[in-house]
Order: sequence, then structure tokens, then C-alpha cells
Amino acid sequence: MRAPSALGSAIEAAIDRDPRFQRHRDPVQYLCCYRAAVKHVFAFERVTQSQITLWLPEIEAVRTAADAEGLMIESTTPRPDPADPARYGRISSLKSIPELCDAVLYRIPVVSAAQALALAEALT
Repeated sequence: MRAPSALGSAIEAAIDRDPRFQRHRDPVQYLCCYRAAVKHVFAFERVTQSQITLWLPEIEAVRTAADAEGLMIESTTPRPDPADPARYGRISSLKSIPELCDAVLYRIPVVSAAQALALAEALT
């Protein structure tokens, strides 16, 4: 298993310390998955070096938080390729999370644990 980057580990530690979030499942090689205390499930990649991508439910509070942090935000859906049905169109680890696999999600890259936490807080 590829080791998490320093940034990925910092984000994971910050979210682990916050009582508003609990692990939704054990991490896999490229992805951590959490649940906000109220209900929303979210995930983030954990191995990239310069930025970490968060996958968050498409809700207005998340968009507002991303705008406040000055972050790029992209709305994504799974994009199966008709020529190759096995192709998913986003990080394949999301396919194993029922709450996220077929959902419209915001894809938001962050460069600090503080930015990640600000986005996760929008789910509480």
C-alpha cells in the first residue's frame, strides 16, 4: 500500500481529532472516508504531495465554504465510457462507497489541513 503524503496525513489527523466526524470505513490505499455527525459521507485522497482532493456532497454549504476559502470547485458525476463499461471517470475507490459511488459530488483540491477542515465543517 502506498504511504499517505504528509499533507494527506495532516488532513486525516485533523479530521480524526474533530468529534463531529467519524470514520465511515477503513482507509484504502488512495482514499479515506468519513461521515459527518449529521449524516453526510465524504472522502479525500491521501497520497498526492502538493494538493489533496476532497470528494464532498453537492450541497450549497460546501460551495459557500469553498468560495470563502478561494478554492476551485468542480461538480462531478461518474462518467462511464460506453466503449468501456469498466471505466468510471473519477477515482475508482469511490465505487466502493455506496453513498458516494453514483452521487453528484464536488471535487475540491486543498493545500492545507485547515482548508480541508473548513470544507468538512460545512457538512455539520
